[in-house]
Amino acid sequence: MQALLFDDERTGTVRVETARPTDHSAICAAWEGWLGAMASATDRLVDRSFLHRLLRYPDTSLSVARDRQDRFLGFAAAVPVSPTALPMLVEHPALAAVLGTFLSTGLRTRGESTNIVCHTHVVGTGAPSLQGPTTAALLRSAVEVMAAGGVHVAYGPLPEHQAALELLGFEPISGATTDWWSTTQPTQGYVLDLTRTGVEPWTEALAAGCRPPKRLHVAEVEEELHRILPHWQDDAKLGQCGLWGAALFMDVAPEDRRAGYVREAVASILGRASADCNQEERFALRAVELAYLTPRVNHEAAAVRLAVSRATLYRLLKRGVRLLAEALTAPEDLRATG
Repeated sequence: MQALLFDDERTGTVRVETARPTDHSAICAAWEGWLGAMASATDRLVDRSFLHRLLRYPDTSLSVARDRQDRFLGFAAAVPVSPTALPMLVEHPALAAVLGTFLSTGLRTRGESTNIVCHTHVVGTGAPSLQGPTTAALLRSAVEVMAAGGVHVAYGPLPEHQAALELLGFEPISGATTDWWSTTQPTQGYVLDLTRTGVEPWTEALAAGCRPPKRLHVAEVEEELHRILPHWQDDAKLGQCGLWGAALFMDVAPEDRRAGYVREAVASILGRASADCNQEERFALRAVELAYLTPRVNHEAAAVRLAVSRATLYRLLKRGVRLLAEALTAPEDLRATG
């Protein structure tokens, strides 16, 4: 992480600023150099045409790196995804694969704006390598855009790029691959959803030189609950469990990750979820509370208290664990309002 984002700190020779109209020819030349280094780039005419449209598009965020003598070193580009920008973005086959897969459920917008930003280029003097002071400075500039929050999509055409995106907290988008730039190494699409993980934990991790925490999805939390609930009274196992990636615990510092915190928080969320659900769901959550969270009550005793068979109890527990996982992964505003 230190080398990726701060490779220029020792020399301080690179600065990043908003691009000037006079930079467009240098930007195009840098992109030509990048394409030239990609031996199996499929159709450079498409790439050139896309870049020219990007440079003319009024909402493109374009940053340029310069040295102390004001010489051009590289550039980074990002575009807010909107109904206006989307037709331009998906004209490029690689971005079409990424955005088409990510937005397959439909682009939900309010008017012309979304909270999605597509990062299209980070090109330094060592293209296509991401090593070096120019790329470090450009990546920090991109991180500043990401720190405003929202959802960020990008692509990694090479293993080095993919590793860098994952270091920054991006996650692969399933099915968002293309061989546009290379038939031997597919380009992978990535997403960083800061509406789910939270901006503050993400920025704090980057500042500490750590990989940002991965927020667990409902299915992952459900799986972890099934694993850890039978050991609910075991402090050692509970303190080291995988639930810390759930939304409820994202802001908990590592030194505060104790078993008692998990028990209290889960009991509170379970009680709140029980108050906000229907009778059948409340019964399933009650089964979880009795069978797992209540000391000295085993499954047989829980079934007796609930007046159900063991088979019915297991069906209730499966439903209740799913409901608890959904509550644990809900955004904070939904947990607060029910």
